[in-house]
Amino acid sequence: MMSLISVILADKTKLDIEKLLKMSLIHDLGEAVIGDIRWEKGKKVIGSQEQKMLDEKSLY
Repeated sequence: MMSLISVILADKTKLDIEKLLKMSLIHDLGEAVIGDIRWEKGKKVIGSQEQKMLDEKSLY
């Protein structure tokens, strides 16, 4: 999804599409492997930034 947003954003601005796509692909890499993290359920916070970092570090 981030890559699609990057293409649209680059098309409407003077931003570097290659740089945007590289950044969005790196952003999506973790989510492709460990999934997207749900941070909230209603008003209750259920996600942990620390756990997300540990999960992403375990990929390498």
